[in-house]
Amino acid sequence: LVCLLTLGLLVLLAFLFSCSSSTDPAPPADNAGIKAPHLFPAVPIPADNPATVAKIELGRRLFYEPRLSLDGTVSCASCHKQEFAFTDAGFPMSRGVGREVGVRNTPTIVNTAYLHSLSMDGRATSLEEQSLRAILNPIEMRADTAVISHILQPDSLYASLFAANFDDIQPSTGHNPVRAIATFMRAVLSGNSRYDRFVLGEKTALSESEQRGKTLFFSERTRCASCHKEPEFTDGKFHNTGLSMHYFDKGRYYATYRDSDVGKFKTPSLRNIAVTAPYMHDGSVSTLEELLEHYNKGGMPNLNRDTLMRPLLLTKQEKTDLLDFLHALTDEQMLNNPAFAKP
Repeated sequence: LVCLLTLGLLVLLAFLFSCSSSTDPAPPADNAGIKAPHLFPAVPIPADNPATVAKIELGRRLFYEPRLSLDGTVSCASCHKQEFAFTDAGFPMSRGVGREVGVRNTPTIVNTAYLHSLSMDGRATSLEEQSLRAILNPIEMRADTAVISHILQPDSLYASLFAANFDDIQPSTGHNPVRAIATFMRAVLSGNSRYDRFVLGEKTALSESEQRGKTLFFSERTRCASCHKEPEFTDGKFHNTGLSMHYFDKGRYYATYRDSDVGKFKTPSLRNIAVTAPYMHDGSVSTLEELLEHYNKGGMPNLNRDTLMRPLLLTKQEKTDLLDFLHALTDEQMLNNPAFAKP
């Protein structure tokens, strides 16, 4: 049954997104309500899903709406919690409807507006597609668009919000709920950590240890920034970091079916990483200290391990400095921003 549901999901997704009018990014309107952080470029907005303040508000309500799931118990926010940088920190895998256990650690939605591919294997190419995949996935929300329409149409608040945002006010027509959720997710941005304030000129924002860690992070010796590029602290690409010698979850391979992609997963952003444990695609690394030690040792050997993976031979003090720097990437303002909280 799950296999049939998954096949149906893939067919539906292919149809829906082949019919999209345009996915070319357009500059956000002045009143869009989405303002890029200081060190970031303008937020790309799809031409066929322009951002407005009202649409962000609709998307926020839908993001926290459990009625979008089959049994009315799971919302997007069930697995993407604001206090944990919109991850499900503390759980290697999240649970969907019927307490179904997911297959991968929940990634953050923060700053995903800048990514060209979503999910850890890159199968989704837009936030709209990624949102729909989660809603229809049989082990996540297991929803039915017709049922969503039936539930939302009688709700007067949703009716007014849809009317304010879409020409067709029927909630499911054109998958408007998905478009609204994607717009809210584009608005969830993070760029006000102590690191950002230091770069912008507040030289007391980082301690001496954090400054040493910053220097080490961007050095040719560690080459951390080769994959974790500013300002997002990810290159948005896919790498095999030698987490294991054999990958039961083949990662990027499921999107390309190339043997060279086995074990490759999208580089996660390091922003707010101190609050998002456990780590890696399977949640098998419990702490930030363990994560750093994995890279310090160079990972395990396998055919596709990235050439950047090699022993770093960091001293105890260097490890402390790097860890302190990673903690300085936490954006407390984003974690507590009422604009992102449950309405």
